[in-house]
Amino acid sequence: MGASPTPDFRLLLPDPRHPTSAEYSENWNLRAYQTLLHAEAFRLSGQIEEAHRRFQTLAQQCVTSGHQIEAAHAWLGVAESQRLMGQTSRSAAQTALALYEKTQVAWGQVHAHLSLALFEAGDSGLAAQHIQSAYLLAKRSGLKFELEFIQSLREATSQQRKHVLLFM
Repeated sequence: MGASPTPDFRLLLPDPRHPTSAEYSENWNLRAYQTLLHAEAFRLSGQIEEAHRRFQTLAQQCVTSGHQIEAAHAWLGVAESQRLMGQTSRSAAQTALALYEKTQVAWGQVHAHLSLALFEAGDSGLAAQHIQSAYLLAKRSGLKFELEFIQSLREATSQQRKHVLLFM
C-alpha cells in the first residue's frame, strides 16, 4: 500500500484573475475567513513569510474592527508562522489564548495551548503543562481530532514541524 498523495495547497491560493462578488466582498466575516484560508494555504504550500504577513494584517484589522474571535484565529496564525520561521516570541500565541478565553471558544483555547506547548518544546515541564491544559479542554469539549493530535504530540520525538492550524 503506497503513501497517501500530498494535496497541492497551491490550488487554494487566491487567483487575481477572478474577483469576488460584491455580496461576498461586503461581508466582513467572509472576507476574514477567506484571508485565514489563504494565509493557511500559503503556509501549507511552504510560503510561510507570506502566510505570516496575511495573518498579521488580518490580526491588526480585527483588533481595529472589534472582531475578537477572528482576531484570535489570526493571532494564532501569526504565532504558528513565527514559530515555523524560527522566531521565539510567544506573545501572539498568548494574545490568541487570552482572546479565546475571553470569548469562551474551547477549540481556540486548545489550539493556543498546543501552540504554546510547541514553543516550549525545550522546556518539557512547561510544554507538558500546556499539553495537559489542551487535553483537559479538548476532552471536556469532545474535540476528538484534537485529542488525537495531543496524543501524537505526547509520542513525538521531534515537534519542530508540527503545527496546530486547522482552518481548512
